[in-house]
Amino acid sequence: LYAILYGEVLKVKKDLIKKNTCEIAPHLKTVISQPDLQYRLVNDLFDRYLNLAKKNNPEDVAEERKIFHDFISESYKKICSKFKCDHVAFWFECSNNSIEIMASPVLKK
Repeated sequence: LYAILYGEVLKVKKDLIKKNTCEIAPHLKTVISQPDLQYRLVNDLFDRYLNLAKKNNPEDVAEERKIFHDFISESYKKICSKFKCDHVAFWFECSNNSIEIMASPVLKK
């Protein structure tokens, strides 16, 4: 039911959920289809980002949930417009104490 209402989380394993380090971040992808209506899903994505950021560089963490939500929303719109899709996968990649938010269109087969 959660996946139907809020999107789905791909490639989530029980042992990955217990760990919260950058090494597992690329394995967790969140698929969003309506970011303006999926507040809970975007908030969960932000919470994961915040946890990773605090572990990587605790001094340089800004808790700006609204800015993050706006960024995800705008990224979603740009990707959907460019690739003519209606679902976008978001995940995090970490390197050299920085976290990047990655996105990819989910194209229909």
